[in-house]
Amino acid sequence: MAFELEFWHAADSPAGDATARDAARWDWDLRSGEVFYSARWRELVGFDETRDRSRLEAWLGRVVDADRSSLQQALSACAEGRADHLRHPHRLRRGEHAALAVVAEATVVRNGFGEPTRLTGILRPDETHEAGEVARLGALAAAANSAADSPFGNRLLDRAQLLERIAANSARLRRDAVSAPAAVMLVEIFAAANDECLIARAGMRLLQCTRLLDAVAYMGNRRFALLLENPGEPRDLLALAHRIRDSLAVAESGGEAGSRIGCRIGIALNSALSGGPLEVLHHADLALGHHGAPPAADATDTSGDVAIFDDILQRKGVAALAMEAALRTAVAEQALVLHYSPVMLPGSTRMREVHARLHWPQASGGQLDAAAFMPAALRAELLPRISTQLLEMASAQAAAMLEITGVAALIPITVEAFGPEILDAAYPARLQVALEQTELPPEALRVEVDGALALTDPEALERALRRLREIGVGLALTHFGNLPQGPTWIGRMPLDRLVLDPVTLGALGRERRSAAVAGALISLAHALGRQVLADDNGDPLREHALADLGCDLIRRPEANQPAANGEALLNALRDSPPRATARS
Repeated sequence: MAFELEFWHAADSPAGDATARDAARWDWDLRSGEVFYSARWRELVGFDETRDRSRLEAWLGRVVDADRSSLQQALSACAEGRADHLRHPHRLRRGEHAALAVVAEATVVRNGFGEPTRLTGILRPDETHEAGEVARLGALAAAANSAADSPFGNRLLDRAQLLERIAANSARLRRDAVSAPAAVMLVEIFAAANDECLIARAGMRLLQCTRLLDAVAYMGNRRFALLLENPGEPRDLLALAHRIRDSLAVAESGGEAGSRIGCRIGIALNSALSGGPLEVLHHADLALGHHGAPPAADATDTSGDVAIFDDILQRKGVAALAMEAALRTAVAEQALVLHYSPVMLPGSTRMREVHARLHWPQASGGQLDAAAFMPAALRAELLPRISTQLLEMASAQAAAMLEITGVAALIPITVEAFGPEILDAAYPARLQVALEQTELPPEALRVEVDGALALTDPEALERALRRLREIGVGLALTHFGNLPQGPTWIGRMPLDRLVLDPVTLGALGRERRSAAVAGALISLAHALGRQVLADDNGDPLREHALADLGCDLIRRPEANQPAANGEALLNALRDSPPRATARS
């Protein structure tokens, strides 16, 4: 389907002009009652040749009830010779979820006796209706933009302004290799119960879904074009496309399910090599055409789909989806394994604790750590299941080691709470179940929480920490030294350990300023009654400096192989070589 930038014009010439390339032509033989419908007419109306006969009823049966009587009267006036021309706007029902505003135009053909024999004409979308809808959308956006906290800005463009923005992005790309290419998202809407406000409702929702630096333009034929500056990774584009699809699919407040809007979305990436704005839009249209024709008029699933044109972007998007599918399988088959890092005193060979880390074995023989596959887990909504498996495996391993060492020589295990998972109200229950199943005392387990959560919702983080403290497990918080909250907030939190942020350590062991910062942080933590842990970066000078400053614990790099049981884990960790502590 070729992409058109202008509103579609069937013809400005008299009805029936065959030179109109996209004319939805029809020809009614008044004597036989047969009606010829062109391919474009069938496409526009949703004519099913296997079900519909070439009779006038195939057309009238699709007209909404409120418009049918007036159209029948206009057609009868022409058929009876009381009128020579027809021009009649009306709305077509396209299934129970759609209506399309169109205009029928026709000329009466008479025989030598002046009797009407044929009515030949065209059917085209009602541009006046679309123009009114676009004007309504502009008024709504302008009214919303006048509010002090408006999320819209001046982002509703016309076609010419959108093309200028795409051209400007192309120019920046050719001039500056650092500039980011923009993405163009073509959104075709195809389902709404109330056609009177379809375009305006869809446009407002698109403005609400996009960012202030993005732009939205209505291109005609129920298509919007979105210009997305700095679109980010393919997964970000796909996430936005699905967010748009889901937003359009939400029924109006108090409305019926039929008020949902369905859509198809095609995405193309601009580049310095693009042949201009029209080519980028054409590529988005090709991606949109990847879905095939819009759903049938009586389809029950009108949610739509998303496709990407750009080859590289497409491959990355497909790879992201494939990774999510493979991760779902790995989680279902419980294929994730634990690797362990020994936690020791600085400069010591004695293991005090272990840190359990999740790994995902790959078919190639390699391993992905949690940081590598956690974005896919978030997108696939697998965090609850993954955290449950981590808690169960770590608790079982801790219980196995406890049987060997006894309570007197207890070696606790630390597990990570993955990002926002700690805020899930069900997380403490999963932790409690894991402890009860293995009969593990709570003090044998410590949960390490991402301190970055304090940036977004410190109150929710505090509530989550208190729920875990009630269970009795140890609690550690990362990014100490790089948190927005001060000593008062940290002292109020039910923590027993703080993990130094690597950024705050800088060139510790090699410059005085870094030593002063690290020393102040360690002293503050001790004054608040908290232990301090730092990660080993392989620099013996930094570890020696940490020891001199009073850092309590050092976490070594993880063991290369997972341990199958408690005794194997103990042996593996006890055999870990000590870190040298050479002085400068």
